[in-house]
Amino acid sequence: MAYLKMLGAGQENRALSLPVGESPQMQFLVFGTDGAKLVTERSEGCIAAFLRVHGNWVVMAPSGNGHLAVNGIPVPSLKILDPDDVLVVAGLHLQLSAFSEMTLLPEAPLIREEKACPVCQKPFKAGDRVLFCPNCELAHHPDCLRYNERCASNPFCGFILPTEEGESRQEAGP
Repeated sequence: MAYLKMLGAGQENRALSLPVGESPQMQFLVFGTDGAKLVTERSEGCIAAFLRVHGNWVVMAPSGNGHLAVNGIPVPSLKILDPDDVLVVAGLHLQLSAFSEMTLLPEAPLIREEKACPVCQKPFKAGDRVLFCPNCELAHHPDCLRYNERCASNPFCGFILPTEEGESRQEAGP
């Protein structure tokens, strides 16, 4: 799963979920009375669109928009996003972030260093699927992360999985 983390002035506790499924699904960033959200159908308030193409996220600005910038550079129509890119659109600062996932090989550092899942406390072993938190890179078993609904390094990291509505939030640190 990938996320658009909202950065800056009162937004650092929110993230919008972007699907990473088998079939690409375009997501539209729209503004409503309840703030910014991602939807699957283009509407009047659309200020940007996101699509995953061959493993890369592409952001597209509606024609004539002129309000989308990536790393301070205006985007006239579309841009392939890099992981550290910061998008500025309609006053929002957004950063693409994603869970990285891997199946552990016998020589993986997590196994070599005898690391354990922070939720279930079971040591990682060869063949385990592991998800790394998009904020702090802490490794979790996928089921443990879903069960806990947040990164186990809470309150230090504070990343919370998205709700049914597709939003996540980040709790304040100590």
